[in-house]
Order: sequence, then C-alpha cells, then structure tokens
Amino acid sequence: MKTGLDRRPTVLVIDDERLVRQVVRRALEPDIAVVLEAVDGEEGLSLLDRDQTSIDLVVIDFKMPKIDGGTGHRRADSLPTRLADHRHDRAR
Repeated sequence: MKTGLDRRPTVLVIDDERLVRQVVRRALEPDIAVVLEAVDGEEGLSLLDRDQTSIDLVVIDFKMPKIDGGTGHRRADSLPTRLADHRHDRAR
C-alpha cells in the first residue's frame, strides 16, 4: 500500500476506445498519477473488486458494451467516479 506525501493517486480508466485510454494515460503519467486501464465495464469492475483500496478515482465511459458507465458508476459508489461521454457530434 502506498503511503506518504509523495503518493501519486491511482486512476482507473474504463473505456472501450484504446485512444481515449492512451490520451488519459499520457496526460497523467508519470508525474500526476498511476493509471490502470480496463477495456469495458466488466473488466473495470473486476479490477475494482480486486484492488479497490488502492484506486483513488474511476473515469468511466458512459456508453460501453457489457456494463455501461451508469451501471459501473453505481457499483463503484464508494469511490470518486467521473462519467465520460466523448462522442464527437458534428454540425451539419
């Protein structure tokens, strides 16, 4: 378990799009946070079940196969969770 003032938070990014996970990882590592990745809600919740005490924040995509962000958010209710919807709607 991490302790002390130099402890970087651990962020779990749950998103079915690899590019989104990579962008978040590049923005946060190595100086700001440790980033864990999951490709869908099912994998993300499995990681939470195994390692909940070391995960400080969950960033979860709202629309995903298997388990969507709303369901994942409710199941991770003891952790700070941010829902993300990164659709790119284009004006016509």
